[in-house]
Amino acid sequence: MDEQNEQTKICPDCGAEFYAYVKECSRCLSELVPAEEIRGTSKPSAPKHPSDGLVCIEDGSYERANELAWALREKGFDATVLRAPAASCGGGFGVFVEQGIARDAALYRDELLKKLNGGLEEAEAKLRAGICPACGAALMGSSEECPDCGLFVGVSDDCEGDGSCGSCGH
Repeated sequence: MDEQNEQTKICPDCGAEFYAYVKECSRCLSELVPAEEIRGTSKPSAPKHPSDGLVCIEDGSYERANELAWALREKGFDATVLRAPAASCGGGFGVFVEQGIARDAALYRDELLKKLNGGLEEAEAKLRAGICPACGAALMGSSEECPDCGLFVGVSDDCEGDGSCGSCGH
């Protein structure tokens, strides 16, 4: 039996993973089952490396990545949460999908985030109009921050992606 399977249990309802000593899912309060019952008794294949055709479509904490991956799986996408190499997603954990479905998965992710964050479209429209979405102040040219409330509103307009602006990280 795979050593990692011996050390984990999985919630049959939400797919969250826990250490073997945990009895109940903290989210849905369901009784946890050993990982091999969910994944099958055959030894799972090693996770693919991002360069093996997987694309990171979101990164963040394990909880955030796992929630998104679960939502993608419910929609029929094969999503995997892996510890992300620093060069691929900025560190932390990433939600990886096959390269062929990455565009559709990213579109569904955007749709899901818009549902969860209802004011996102309105905020983006205000930004395009040169208005701070937080306080309504007029944004000045290529400023990265709102002059009134200090909200970070993005990379300066004069960024060419070559690192010369000093703010984009390229």
